[in-house]
Amino acid sequence: MLGEVGSEKVIATARDLGVRAPLPEGDPSLALGTSTITLLELTSAYAAVAANEYPVEPHAFARPERGFFENLWDGPSSLSSATHSEMERMLRAAINRGTGRAAMLSGPNFGKTGTTQDNRDALFVGLRDPRELQREGKIPNAFHAPRGMLEFWVDPSSPYHKEVFASGKKIVFYCQSGWRSALSTKTVQDMGLENVCHIGDGYRGWKDSGAATEEVG
Repeated sequence: MLGEVGSEKVIATARDLGVRAPLPEGDPSLALGTSTITLLELTSAYAAVAANEYPVEPHAFARPERGFFENLWDGPSSLSSATHSEMERMLRAAINRGTGRAAMLSGPNFGKTGTTQDNRDALFVGLRDPRELQREGKIPNAFHAPRGMLEFWVDPSSPYHKEVFASGKKIVFYCQSGWRSALSTKTVQDMGLENVCHIGDGYRGWKDSGAATEEVG
């Protein structure tokens, strides 16, 4: 998705919503939320989505309401109806069906779980062929899982189970171009592994963006 839209547009939208922290252009991990921002920036951005008005400027004391002409000439901007509805749909899915289900409320609710920087609560899992690894390297510190063993390694009742899949970390699958990782994500989700996603552009997109890689000896 980031490859289709372009990191420049993603960053421009973040700026519109009040994020001022440095955001790296062309870095696929931008879609995973790996850039560090302040809680105030995060709150402002989500408040803007909730109200469909941006920018939201935090303030300590109540401000007088803006007049009609003031709003007309210098009022807040808003997302298109289609864009706002799609953002609400994704945030609702994160709570009702995704990784934020523990926070689900009885009424309408929206939310998003997050990933810390430096992979403190995320693990990249490569599904590529050993020949691909030798030829092109891998994402730094990524864990390699042969596709034929994945279900056995994920299943906690299997004698081949790997503890990395029960670590509680967010699992980020990737393959060469995104097909194997997409199918693998769906497979392990059906097995009950919830906090999992994949890189849609695959390792090829990761390399083309100039993101860091490491050789496999």
